[in-house]
Amino acid sequence: VRTGIPKINRTELAEFSLPVPGIEEQRVICERLNQIDAAATAARNHRQDLARVQSSILSSLFGI
Repeated sequence: VRTGIPKINRTELAEFSLPVPGIEEQRVICERLNQIDAAATAARNHRQDLARVQSSILSSLFGI
C-alpha cells in the first residue's frame, strides 16, 4: 500500500537549504528547553503528591 507521500531525489535534497542557528543561540535554546523539561517534571511530581494527599484524606475520612 502506497502512502501518497511524494518522493524526493538526491539532487532535489542536495539543493535544500536549512538555516541553522549559531552555537550560542543553540545553547540558549537548549537551556530554555531544559528549564521547560524541569518545570514539567516538577509539575508531574507535584500532581502525584497531590493525588497521594487526596487519597490519604479520603482514606482518613471515609476509610476508602
